[in-house]
Amino acid sequence: MKQEEYLATTMDEVSREIFEELVQKDGEPRIETITPVLIFRKILQKFDTIRILNEAGGGEEALALSRIVLENYWYLMFILEEDTAFRSLSYYYFDKKLFAEKYLKQVDYFQKHYHEWKKQAEDNHEYASLVKKEP
Repeated sequence: MKQEEYLATTMDEVSREIFEELVQKDGEPRIETITPVLIFRKILQKFDTIRILNEAGGGEEALALSRIVLENYWYLMFILEEDTAFRSLSYYYFDKKLFAEKYLKQVDYFQKHYHEWKKQAEDNHEYASLVKKEP
């Protein structure tokens, strides 16, 4: 078995064990206990992506991802430094807030431009039907 395959398999097995230990009575892990594990897993996944990009000759892309690894490392170290439960929850909810804000901006954008797109589509449809009618 290649080293990469072994590491991937082992990482999956260890992740399952960790998740099983963190699961509450209702079958769900607590956010404050699982967040650091997920951040660490994200770091490992980025390392794997960097390795693949590097092998494929994508050095610049790999360099950009290394910044993400570094940022996630800082997040993880900050969360684990002290008051881990509070910091984990803060990280989780802030991340959800950013996602919601991004999604709402997309919705606003589509609502603002919907009528323009609809008019363009109607104009294109009318033009296409006129072109088809000509001999």
